[in-house]
Amino acid sequence: AGADPDGQLHDVTTQRPRPRWVTLSLNLLVAAGLIAWVLLLRPVQFGGPVTYVVIHGNSMSPTYQEGDLVVIHQRASYGIGEIVAYRVPEGQVGAGHLVIHRIARGSADSGFAMKGDHNQYEDPWRARAADIVGSSWIAVSSVGRVFVLVRQPIVAAVIAALATLYFLQRRFPLRNPVHKTAPGP
Repeated sequence: AGADPDGQLHDVTTQRPRPRWVTLSLNLLVAAGLIAWVLLLRPVQFGGPVTYVVIHGNSMSPTYQEGDLVVIHQRASYGIGEIVAYRVPEGQVGAGHLVIHRIARGSADSGFAMKGDHNQYEDPWRARAADIVGSSWIAVSSVGRVFVLVRQPIVAAVIAALATLYFLQRRFPLRNPVHKTAPGP
């Protein structure tokens, strides 16, 4: 506690500034993460090479489980045995839906027969090379559940509101009123 000109004691809170090397290290870490995301993990919608797929159902069990997040990477060609994500071909039931299964047989020219690892039968669709979005690159167990949760409108709204409040508070900090305390003995 310190004294001011009116002779009363006031609570004084001092915050030590963050060392310059810590601030620089954090800035470099954020910059490196952003560069890595731009080069390696940027979604196709933003001109990047990857698509994110959250596993629903058990058709790829035991390879993937419900809620796993799979990063799909574009490639020039695909072969038998690869796990790929493909869009259900136009004119078929479910057209446009993204399915992640293994290439069972076929070729880029004749079309690929697909099959889930847990399924007994091949998919009813023949995926052409143009239908394939990419092959499985990275899989993270259960992280897809977080993606699904964050995409819920109410959760997204709460996150946006909290972020807005945080940035507003940083821009316009609330001033704490001075609490006067009685002088000590």
